[in-house]
Formats: sequence, C-alpha cells, structure tokens
Amino acid sequence: MARVAIAKPAALGFRQPAEWEPHRATWLGWPHHEGDWPGKLPAIVWVYTEIIRRLALHERVSLLVQNERAENAARGALTRAGADLDQVDFLRIPTDRAWLRDTAPSFVKS
Repeated sequence: MARVAIAKPAALGFRQPAEWEPHRATWLGWPHHEGDWPGKLPAIVWVYTEIIRRLALHERVSLLVQNERAENAARGALTRAGADLDQVDFLRIPTDRAWLRDTAPSFVKS
C-alpha cells in the first residue's frame, strides 16, 4: 500500500493564534475540581470571579459550567462582584479542568 504524504498545517500557512491576539471572547471553565487546588477552591473561585469581572469590562467571556448548580453559583459570585453579566455567556458543558487552553478544542487560522 502506498503512503500518501500529508502536509502539516504550518506548511500550508496555518498557525495557532497566541493567547494575546485579538479574539471574539475569552473562554474559561468555572473552577470545580478540588484536586487541582486542595483546600484552596474558595480562593480560586474568588480569583476566577475577579478575572471574569475584569475581562467583561472589555470583551465577552464564554464560561463553561458543569451544570445548573454551578451556573447559579457562578452567577451569584459574579453578581456579588459587580461583573457585567451581559458580557458573559454561560454554557453548560462539563469539563475536567477550568483552564481550557490546554484541554478544550482549539483552532488554527491562515
């Protein structure tokens, strides 16, 4: 059987954009995995709340939450922090981690 050479995306002019390049939204997962931050999950929730609050001042945030309960918790924390919820899209999509750059689908562009 003959092997077919397949060009790598970079050879075709594609690349993965850097995190700091212009984009439509920042995607985050609401923190929930206690094992990532043993004994520190409440502090991490506060940190994510602040990150989202500040991002929402300038851009959309697509926030993945595990379920309705997690969405309600996130909405409550963000409301208490004064975040602009009109800038946050809540998506009920279970994840195993909050940092999506390393675990979620990605894309390339040319």
